[in-house]
Amino acid sequence: MEVVEIEEYEWDGRTAKRHRLEILDYLGIRKSRDKDRTEYKEWLITELIPKISNVKELADRSEEWFLRHKLILPTKIILERLIRSAISTHEERIFELITNELSETCIKEIDSFLAEERGKERISFSTIKADPGKIGLNSVVKETEKLRFIYSLNLPDKILKQFNSKTMSAYKMRVASQSTWETKRHQPTTRYALMAIFLYLRKAE
Repeated sequence: MEVVEIEEYEWDGRTAKRHRLEILDYLGIRKSRDKDRTEYKEWLITELIPKISNVKELADRSEEWFLRHKLILPTKIILERLIRSAISTHEERIFELITNELSETCIKEIDSFLAEERGKERISFSTIKADPGKIGLNSVVKETEKLRFIYSLNLPDKILKQFNSKTMSAYKMRVASQSTWETKRHQPTTRYALMAIFLYLRKAE
């Protein structure tokens, strides 16, 4: 092809589009199908999301996967949609795993804990979220009571310690920013898992 032909080549035209498709076909590179995207999301869930939660970073790391599988990289909008779907699925799996490890007694205690009907002598959601306040005998006694309550739940520490600390902290902050009413509105699996995470990290403070 002469230099003049290249200069006059319409890179955005139909011919250029057809040529690009022919080149991709020659190289064995194709558009992703539903099966490919399911495999991609599963790769995200098992390999990346447990360590990375930032959508942009996940998108940057995804280019390698599509290149390795000889697939055309989806548009930015579609790629982000796939990533957010994978993050949501990963979260659902985490919450289900944690909730399944909670004892029946623990679940009942969390329900009672969120009911805010425990009386002044019992620990409730609002009291455990409250800051210790000024250091003194009263604050030490209150914090000790909170810890005693959390330890009595027998949370599945071995399971909880496996998850990414940044992700866990984000879940804790989500709970800390919600009212009791908002927390109780979550689906049971989400509610119990979030409370277990919140209390587990509260215990470590």
